[in-house]
Amino acid sequence: MEILTLILLFTFPNLAVLLIMYYLYILFLKKWNDDEEYDERYVRAQKTKRVWWFLGVAFLLSVIGNLIK
Repeated sequence: MEILTLILLFTFPNLAVLLIMYYLYILFLKKWNDDEEYDERYVRAQKTKRVWWFLGVAFLLSVIGNLIK
């Protein structure tokens, strides 16, 4: 995973940044939703919603970074 990220960093910087941010987000997401009291479908829906929101923000930041260059 890390080697792939490094290769992407030098070829496609914005894609590599998105991949790194997504990987870190998934690591922290496991810590946020360790509560087993919730229904599994609700937790899965919340995770999916958070991941899509996060990727959307990361994509917008990537586009803004391209415009600034």
